[in-house]
Amino acid sequence: MTTLVIAEGLPALLKCHIRGDHPIQVMWKKNSIVLKEDGRVIPTVSGSNSTVVDAQLKIQASERSDSGIYICVGSNLYGRDEAQINLQVRGLLYLLAKHWAYRTVLYF
Repeated sequence: MTTLVIAEGLPALLKCHIRGDHPIQVMWKKNSIVLKEDGRVIPTVSGSNSTVVDAQLKIQASERSDSGIYICVGSNLYGRDEAQINLQVRGLLYLLAKHWAYRTVLYF
């Protein structure tokens, strides 16, 4: 499973690539609940006429409540497959502190 950590307030872009025979249907879930486009959460699909489909889920202005396990489900007449992405939305101070913790060198 892929993990994506972003700062609260920034957009999140989740991606998955699906290979299979046409037509390929794509569905996104968060914590096993099917997501619908609502203006802030926008799913898109490109390449739907080929054997490779690129699916994206864009979350505008991420909130901490957006954190969770996202599942991209691709299906066709022959079956289905899925990929999971663990999205962690953190406060900006948390991310800055974590970044600087790795860059701090103490001299005595």
